[in-house]
Amino acid sequence: MGFFNWFSKKEENNKTTTSQNIEEKYQNILTQLEKHKKTAYLPVVENNPNSFSTHSKYGGYPYLRNENDWPICENCKLHMSLFLQLNLSELPIKKDEGLLQLFYCTNQEQDCESKLEAFFHFSKATACRKINIENHSAEIKPNNITIFKEKRIVDWQPKDDYPHFEDYAIHDLLINLDDDVYDLLDERQAG
Repeated sequence: MGFFNWFSKKEENNKTTTSQNIEEKYQNILTQLEKHKKTAYLPVVENNPNSFSTHSKYGGYPYLRNENDWPICENCKLHMSLFLQLNLSELPIKKDEGLLQLFYCTNQEQDCESKLEAFFHFSKATACRKINIENHSAEIKPNNITIFKEKRIVDWQPKDDYPHFEDYAIHDLLINLDDDVYDLLDERQAG
């Protein structure tokens, strides 16, 4: 065996040892994080025609209690786009009833996002509300520019959810992450 063969063999052994060390560190960190693990639920969606319904969904038309129920932007006076509607009785952990609706003004011609500082909490270019389901939804022709294609949430996929490294201090976790271990946690979606 020549010097170069010996050197490349040694380098291969170091890679294996390094991979084993990273895996061991990963497993040790996962053990520490295990007691802080929670279950998160990821939405499973299907394309759906835009509808005034009580279903959980991204985009489309909102459930409306009456013809004047669609939030209007203070700046451009147009209907805000529905971003998300959650029917609380359809959630995997049912604790409440009604709808949670999130709206956002997407009118770029009037620059509502900047003028109303939509990037700050409680902006007038956004609306978040919890409403009760009363009867069938009112149906109106929206006057806004962007209606996102409706994606109905048809199911919820459970997933283990571990604290992100930025939250370790909140949980009194004293973990020093190597870049390789951080990358592995990210790749395996474990925190």
